[in-house]
Amino acid sequence: MKDIRIAAITFEAPVGEIDDNLERTVTWALTAKRAGASLVCFPELNITGYCNRPQMAAIAQTIPGPVVGNLSDLAKSENITILAGMAEKRPQGRPYASHCVFSPDGQVATYRKVHIAPPEKETFSAGEAVPVFTVDGVTFGIQLCFDAPFPELSAAMTA
Repeated sequence: MKDIRIAAITFEAPVGEIDDNLERTVTWALTAKRAGASLVCFPELNITGYCNRPQMAAIAQTIPGPVVGNLSDLAKSENITILAGMAEKRPQGRPYASHCVFSPDGQVATYRKVHIAPPEKETFSAGEAVPVFTVDGVTFGIQLCFDAPFPELSAAMTA
């Protein structure tokens, strides 16, 4: 088994303050890298901020897009894996609450939150897939907030 140092980062991410939230994400990812982390995890919607209001559609980001490009470049240049979240714009309908995996090899993969909490149903669309990711020999899945009480999600990731 390979040893890996994982950093779990949390910070205040004001809704709609995308540039500032991205700057904080970059700063903390670099700090974690300097401390020896090779995988850096950020919370749900750390880029766009979080609220249960229709305004999330207006600040949702495209995947791929500029924010994704910035974080992908950082993962490559620093040889780290970054997990970061944002409201993801859809061609029509409510955005997804998405979490991206930025790999050192330049790949970007996305998990779209499957279980939307009752107060979020008017704000976000549910994803349908339960992807499993492998980066640098480490295999993992992602659960966001209301996903946690559903054991079938964890079971799908270990199957």
